[in-house]
Amino acid sequence: MNLDEIGPWSEIKLDILRDYAAPYSRILKSNGFHHGYIDAFSGPGLHVRKADGEEIMGSPLVALGVEPPFDEYHFIDLDGEKVDFLRSQVGGRPDVTFYNADSNQVMLESVLPRFAYAKRNRALCVLDPYALTLDWRVVSAAGKSQAVEVFINFPVMQMNRNCKKKDISEILPGELNAMDRFWGDRSWHSAMFRPSAQTNLFGDEELDKTENRDLVNAYCKRLKEVAGFGFVAEPLAMRNSINAVVYYLIFAGPNKTGWRIVQDIYRKYAST
Repeated sequence: MNLDEIGPWSEIKLDILRDYAAPYSRILKSNGFHHGYIDAFSGPGLHVRKADGEEIMGSPLVALGVEPPFDEYHFIDLDGEKVDFLRSQVGGRPDVTFYNADSNQVMLESVLPRFAYAKRNRALCVLDPYALTLDWRVVSAAGKSQAVEVFINFPVMQMNRNCKKKDISEILPGELNAMDRFWGDRSWHSAMFRPSAQTNLFGDEELDKTENRDLVNAYCKRLKEVAGFGFVAEPLAMRNSINAVVYYLIFAGPNKTGWRIVQDIYRKYAST
């Protein structure tokens, strides 16, 4: 199959996952927790570096290489060709389950119910959706479980391109519905258009100088106050070759230890 090309920001995301998954797995294993890894939009497991065409391991293969290993792995994708390709890379392993289905449905009905605070099992979950296909109900269920830590791709560039219109009636119905589903309600619109302190000589609003920080911060507030995550790290801006923010990488979880580790990792990459 034709593998997707990825830019340097995607490689940084994979490095962050690698840097966090290893201590996460080690800490849980040493404390006797059964723990799993969930990739809700897994893709084929391999990508191609845009700059030179070299093959790069995707998040599922990165997770499978973590030591000590997770006790179980769940790889989900709606694209059957990608699932089959990933299966060919992984081989037959009893600790890996593949799902060729809608990720939101599988997460809510089959995967997230496996993990709960009272069961003394935990999970690390990557939510890196194609476009705005992530359902807030998945995020909320993960938070309320008190057992799942998540990395979320917050696709601010796409949100701006498709939904940043003050008159909601100008937004295409499909994009509007997708944004509502991603956010969980319509409050995203007021967060996107908070009054700007910056105006030009004509009294008009300046271009966004905060790189949509109000919007991503409002989502992080929802993660704590609505979804019930105890700790949310400062979002990390992922930038393209012209230094524009493509998306924010958000971490949320139920305990302070994970939050501290991610904060340290984020600081390292924010300075590069």
